[in-house]
Amino acid sequence: MAQRAQFEAWLGEHPRHGGALLRAQAVLHLATAAAPAVQEAPPLRRWRLAAGALGLLAASLVAWLAMDPGAQTYATTQGELRRLALADGSALTLDAASRLRVDLDRGERKVSLSQGRALFRVAHNAARPFRVQAGDVTITDIGTVFSVSAQGDTVNVLVSEGEVEVRRGIFALRLTAGQEVRLGKDGAPVRLGLAAPAMERALAWTSGRIELDGETLENALAEFNQHNRATIRLANPALGREKLYGAFRLDDPEGFARAAALSLNAPMRAEEGGWVIGGK
Repeated sequence: MAQRAQFEAWLGEHPRHGGALLRAQAVLHLATAAAPAVQEAPPLRRWRLAAGALGLLAASLVAWLAMDPGAQTYATTQGELRRLALADGSALTLDAASRLRVDLDRGERKVSLSQGRALFRVAHNAARPFRVQAGDVTITDIGTVFSVSAQGDTVNVLVSEGEVEVRRGIFALRLTAGQEVRLGKDGAPVRLGLAAPAMERALAWTSGRIELDGETLENALAEFNQHNRATIRLANPALGREKLYGAFRLDDPEGFARAAALSLNAPMRAEEGGWVIGGK
């Protein structure tokens, strides 16, 4: 009881202490979410795991108190996948070759995604809406987990938990778990429903994988080339329309190129900077 009273007193000392706690909880969530499943640990190991988690929480609190939680820009390079804990308790995963700006002010939480793709796990707060801006599309959280991608003039929004509102000009719709909308520059929005396996495939990139279930080789290569400096190209563009199946690691482009060439009965060769599928 005395420890709880001291903790509550510490929270009340300064508004930033509450933000520090939320950020530390988000860091801990990311750390535990990224850890592989393990069998039940013996009592001593459970105690050590708990102590480690508390240490991580304490370290995160100290680190956050030394920071100014104002607007910040985050960017990833080719092949980089980054996980971030935000000061409001939200967490996000930023895909390779992506860039966004986060502004957590008192009245509103705003994220501007200028390129690439991100998955958001939002700590819901009705008094401070969480909005993502991608081009002229605004996505407002209604307590959820969702991903947004911005590639050229096309914006995709995919909801895996909860609900979001998607707005562009006078057009607005609500998406719930298992739904996706694709908004091109000129075309009408395309709304899709995704079954659980399709949802898992769509979010496989967050764990460094790609899962193909009839997607074209052309689309798969675009994904691999975004995540690696060494690139894969096709000697014959017609091969890009071939459909592929299977699960692959995004950090193993050579392994994927060999598997794709084998499944298509096409030759593969190495070249400077990557590999070529097809040709002589």
